[in-house]
Amino acid sequence: MGAFNFIWDLHQSDQLDELYERVKKLEEQNEILYEWVQYLKDRPDAMTEQREHIGYTEREEGFYKLYAPVKGSVVTQAFIMCKYCSQPIYHCSGPRSDAVCFECHDKEPELR
Repeated sequence: MGAFNFIWDLHQSDQLDELYERVKKLEEQNEILYEWVQYLKDRPDAMTEQREHIGYTEREEGFYKLYAPVKGSVVTQAFIMCKYCSQPIYHCSGPRSDAVCFECHDKEPELR
């Protein structure tokens, strides 16, 4: 009887329509997620593609490898430039203020 009273109270306060709308939105979102899962299942290499090593990122604790974006991803159309020699590292995904090219990475720190 408690569930009936709960539903009746919701119906009386017009919250039932809100709940139906929320459920409908969640079902739509669930369908979108299901489509993405099916898409990724059909492309097993989508998450495991080998990415091109294009340079390094310099941080206080050291250098980290910098990789090209995954094929098909949305990126900016700004170049990534080396912070020392200003040579272009990659044609998109920039700007980055901490990117270092291979040549500058291989130089001695005093010569950069």
